[in-house]
Amino acid sequence: QVFDTWGGLLSPALYQQFALPTLVRIRERLAGAKLAYFLRSGGDLVDRVLPVGFDVIGVSADVDLGRFSAAGAVTQGNVDN
Repeated sequence: QVFDTWGGLLSPALYQQFALPTLVRIRERLAGAKLAYFLRSGGDLVDRVLPVGFDVIGVSADVDLGRFSAAGAVTQGNVDN
């Protein structure tokens, strides 16, 4: 699992420029492996995250889970104590 606890603080443009290329490289280098990606506070990044091809997307409790599930993503998390 790849944990990105700061990615959701970036604007979509900065996320696209700085975080996304690294995620794509990780996915490419581990092709065939089942991978999960946890993104804290990144609800507005769903359209950028899903095409990378992670098997599961972990989302924090402050994200509208509906945005990810409506896009067909397998999700985990999103529970607030």
